[in-house]
Amino acid sequence: MGEQKKDKDWDFKVPENGKERVRNKVKSRNPENNRAQTLDPSTGQKDKIKKSRQKLETSNQKLSIGDTQGTRKKRSSRSQLAQQYEYEDKVEKLLRTSPMGRVIAGGIDIVYIATIIFASQFLIPMAKKEYMNYLVENRINQMLPPNTLHQYIWMAIGLSCFLILYFLPTMLIGKSIGKALKGYRIGHVKDAMSVSRSKIFIREFILRPISLFTVVGVAIMFFNKKKQTLHDLILKTSVFSN
Repeated sequence: MGEQKKDKDWDFKVPENGKERVRNKVKSRNPENNRAQTLDPSTGQKDKIKKSRQKLETSNQKLSIGDTQGTRKKRSSRSQLAQQYEYEDKVEKLLRTSPMGRVIAGGIDIVYIATIIFASQFLIPMAKKEYMNYLVENRINQMLPPNTLHQYIWMAIGLSCFLILYFLPTMLIGKSIGKALKGYRIGHVKDAMSVSRSKIFIREFILRPISLFTVVGVAIMFFNKKKQTLHDLILKTSVFSN
């Protein structure tokens, strides 16, 4: 009885329901079935060949730091990075003028120019006298009406004061008298460096009148971080404290 039990324990026969599974395993281990599939262009497998080449090219690509043209970017040293960060911190700490400060500077320009223009009224009688002498000396009988003559002389005095008191200082030193009294200057928005005279001319005498006329062009400096008006945004400038 013990021998029968031993024979039963050492029975290595495969059950009927497991024979199919064994055949599949043996078949999968056959080297003939694991042979790599070759691609033949003559059998219409060109797309598969193209995809295989693309995979190989992609797998052989080396990762590098570069731009879209494949040029390698120059790596910066730690000292260069430190200098760059220090420079950026200085730019961020530059004292940009407050909107109200700029309004006050503009108000100073308007007040003193208007004061000088009104104070120059004593020049009007002198200008009229010189005009009459010119007509008599040249024997010209035609004369402008008194009101028209007065307006023309007034406009000439005002234009002269504007050119002398605002245009020349702005073009020569890059700031008006009002900005100079407040310690303000015009600079590039990124690094506060001085801008060219041509850009100052476009800013002050072409774009700034448009900003003043629209009102919104000036009001936007109250709502942006860099305190820029419309003409500042267009020319990438701002007003800084010295």
